[in-house]
Amino acid sequence: MFSPRPGVPAGPAPRAAQYYPQRVAPTRQSVRQFDVDHVVPVVHPSHTTNVVNNNWRYYHSFPHTESTVCRTTCQDFICPPRRGC
Repeated sequence: MFSPRPGVPAGPAPRAAQYYPQRVAPTRQSVRQFDVDHVVPVVHPSHTTNVVNNNWRYYHSFPHTESTVCRTTCQDFICPPRRGC
């Protein structure tokens, strides 16, 4: 058989290509995130109140005498023989 191209062995005649309906793959979802910084100035005011306390100190004395009495008590307990103390 005659070879259409030199160096290529002759074989059966090529068949016509077969065409199929188009296939559509599922859509690939991509997510892109963007960060936007929002700057909000917050003011925290403070106030200090200085209070001056005027303290008047009066020292009073009350002379007083005292005496001491010492008392002594004594108690005796009798325990029953079976119960113990």
